[in-house]
Amino acid sequence: MESSSVTRTSHTTTTVVSQQPMVGESRTVIVRNQVTEHDWSSGLCECHRDIKTCLLSFFCMPCFACYVASRQNEFACIPLCVPGGEIAMRTKLRTQENIRGSICDDCLKLIFCPCCALAQMSKELDHIEHKI
Repeated sequence: MESSSVTRTSHTTTTVVSQQPMVGESRTVIVRNQVTEHDWSSGLCECHRDIKTCLLSFFCMPCFACYVASRQNEFACIPLCVPGGEIAMRTKLRTQENIRGSICDDCLKLIFCPCCALAQMSKELDHIEHKI
């Protein structure tokens, strides 16, 4: 029997780094116009500043809610036909106008003080219309 020998050769490649890559050589800075959140133009309990709005929201709240919905370019009967429709309307107004708050905050204000919350929404819409 003949003996055979197996020769293994290993090839290794060595890479020599002569210069380290520079971090941040070309840096692109993107600046966005960020709109900051602000508070409502009037407080929740400032109904006394606009007596007409105060009386309408207190004595004829369903009609006043429909009026506020139509001012927001929504179907006027949403507050009457959709459960929680006023919450959706308030959240829409708050997010479109970058007003501080949360959906939970909107919900609580409309549950515990719906007349004042609707009056505040109407006054905010007045403020927006006069601002334009």
